[in-house]
Amino acid sequence: MGSGSRPATVEPNVGPPGTQRMEGMQPEEELMSSLGQMLTRIEAMWQEQAEENRRFLETLQGQPVLRPTPVFKDLSELPTPQYPVALPTTPVPRDPSA
Repeated sequence: MGSGSRPATVEPNVGPPGTQRMEGMQPEEELMSSLGQMLTRIEAMWQEQAEENRRFLETLQGQPVLRPTPVFKDLSELPTPQYPVALPTTPVPRDPSA
């Protein structure tokens, strides 16, 4: 009243392009729209990954099953064979030039 100051006015959509609001949208609507777009992209990536995994598993089917080779710290941990392995009894021919 007697202070001489005028009330400030707020002008919408003023500022650098990256900070301006989408015309006609409230901040919550903008956020929901952005989140919806991100979720759509994430879902598409999940579907692509699932398809890649399916193709990879198809390539593995029919191949021999791979089993991890046991690692022993001490030779005494090695299992002993049930039946001793027979050594060859026939002599191995030697190279005559040696």
